[in-house]
This record gives sequence, structure tokens and C-alpha cells, in this order.
Amino acid sequence: MKFDFSYVDIVLKAAANEGDINEITSTIAYDTIQKHVKMTGSKFNVNMLIDALNGATNAGYGLRNLSQNLNDIKKIVAQLKTKTNEWQTIISKEVTNIFKNCNLSQTIICPVIGYDIGIGIDNVVCINLNVAICKDIKEIFSIAIHETAHTVSEQLEKYFDFTSKNSFLQTISYLIQYEGIGIFSAYNYRTVNDLPYYGYPALEDYIISDIKYENLKNLYNTLTEMNNNSLVSLEEMKNKTYSGKRLTHRLGYEIVFRAYKQHGIQEVRSIAQMSNDEFKSKYLL
Repeated sequence: MKFDFSYVDIVLKAAANEGDINEITSTIAYDTIQKHVKMTGSKFNVNMLIDALNGATNAGYGLRNLSQNLNDIKKIVAQLKTKTNEWQTIISKEVTNIFKNCNLSQTIICPVIGYDIGIGIDNVVCINLNVAICKDIKEIFSIAIHETAHTVSEQLEKYFDFTSKNSFLQTISYLIQYEGIGIFSAYNYRTVNDLPYYGYPALEDYIISDIKYENLKNLYNTLTEMNNNSLVSLEEMKNKTYSGKRLTHRLGYEIVFRAYKQHGIQEVRSIAQMSNDEFKSKYLL
């Protein structure tokens, strides 16, 4: 496992008028962000980052209040640089607890500024230090565990296709499994460190509720019905999915956590390794 602070160092130097912010385009973190942008249809570029550094009031999610947060980000970066050994130990322990034989030697952890909360693709993990949750270094470690688990999951199976109703529903099914394992991978660390399950949408993914579980299952079933209805468009399916309920994250975690409580960690490991077709047949149908 390696740590790459080049992206965040370039941004902080540019903010202090000591460097060229365009240099981030040559970093592996920026390249990974652009892969994620292309994959998900989101938007992020250097000009958006420059505007946020200049105090833009209309900065998008991940960039909000950046100019005011710079001092806090500097402190977090300095702290993280002294804790890479601890960070590596924590990530390895929790991820290998789920994926017993995974190899994390090629994993690169990159603190970044401005994009999403965290992403993990192609063995690269990016964590946005400009979001409120990342003021706590333990939350940063938790995100790193979660996103590193994603990089392992996608080596076993990867499916992201939002171009048709069928492929969209298949992607949602995949993401329920993918996010469920990712979120659960940090469960032990969060429990040991008594981290909260409230105050931020991503933290509330960890709240277990029978009513919530049934509502989320019903939402997934509704998507299946919409997929089979020729009068329903792909855009309508997307709008139903992204209605603020965090379907893939919360249903995924509910499924994995319930499997853990009923059958133990071995069942979680089995879910992490099984094909999405098997997961769908066992847990979604």
C-alpha cells in the first residue's frame, strides 16, 4: 500500500500562490477522479476547483466553503502524513477481514480536495478532505477502509452501465452488493472507535431498521416493476432511485449486516465473493 499526497499538496500550494494548480492534472488522483466522472456522469475539473478556491458561492458538492476550510485541511494533511503506518495497518486489518486473500500491495491512498466524499477504483482510493465528515481523522480512516474494499470488489466483478433500463437495474443490483460490503467493511473499526451513526447522510447508512429495510426492498421491487413496464422511461427509473433514500448504500448494508448477525462473518465473506447474479437470487428476489 502506498500514499500519494501530491494532489492535495499542489492544491494547497496554489491556494497560497506558491504553485500552479494545473499540475494536479498529472497526478494519479486527478486521473482517477476523471475516470469516476466518466463512469458516473458527474462533473469535476480544474476550473471548478479554482472557482471554489476563489470563494465561489455556487460551488458544487465537495467544493463548498473550500476557501474557508483551507486551514483545517492543512492541519488534517499534516496529521495524516505522520500516520501513514497506522493508516495502512488499519485498512489492511479491516479489508482482509472481509477479503481474506486480497493483495493490497498496489493500492494507492490519495487525499484530495473537491470531489465526492470518497471513491475507490482501479486500486486507487481518493478521499475528499473538504467535506465536513473529514474533519475527524477516524472518519477519514473509515472512508479509506470502505473505498479500499470497493477496489477489491471490482477486481472480482464490475458492472456500471446506465444506458438502458435493463442495464440500469442490473447496475443497481450490483451496487447494492458492492456498497453493502464496502460499508460493512468499516463496521468493526467504527464500533471499536465508537464512531457515530448520525449527523451526516453517509453515517446514517449504518442505522438498522426493520421499517427502513422493508421500504428499501419495496423501492427495489418498484424499480423491477418499472423496468418491466414499457411506458416507464429510464429517466423515470433514475429519478425514483435517486430520491434521497440512498437505496444502494442502505439496502446493501441492511442485507450484509443482517447476514452477519444471523450467520457470522463467514456469510459476509461469502457475499463479498459471490457473483451478483447469486447475490440477487439469494437476497433481492
